[in-house]
Parts: sequence; structure tokens; C-alpha cells
Amino acid sequence: MSKSKFEGIFAAKGKGARKGTATQADDSPTATSPKKGKRNNPDYTQISAYIRKDTHRAVMQEIVTKRDLSDLIEELFTEWLKKQK
Repeated sequence: MSKSKFEGIFAAKGKGARKGTATQADDSPTATSPKKGKRNNPDYTQISAYIRKDTHRAVMQEIVTKRDLSDLIEELFTEWLKKQK
């Protein structure tokens, strides 16, 4: 049988390359663990926007270890709203 074109991807993730041989990672959430983060928080909503690729790249390079992109956008929107009043 020939190798799957995804063989390397499965191996890199520590999972079996064939159906039925995948293993669950130790740090993956289980049915009993509480979900965390903004995605499941009813006080947050997801948005989508188009920005230039070079702007996105530059921002991501600046905030890569400093902060969360969502927090930066929230801060910028909040400051902008204050200026509108």
C-alpha cells in the first residue's frame, strides 16, 4: 500500500498515520475539563476584518510574545470609542 500524502503530518503530531491508530495527546481537553478562553465566554464576540498583509505581518511581529491580538484590538476599539464622545 502506498504512503498517504499526509503521513508526515500525522507523524509530526505524534499520531498514527493510518485511521484508527491516532492517540490522544495528554494535554488535550477532556469532556470533564472546563473550557477556557474568550471563544466560550458570552461577553465576547468574534469579528472579521480585512487589513493589508504587510500591516498584519508587522503587528504580529511586534506582539508575538508581548500580548494577545484580541486584547490589542479591544484596547484600540475602546480608546477609539472614548474619542468619539
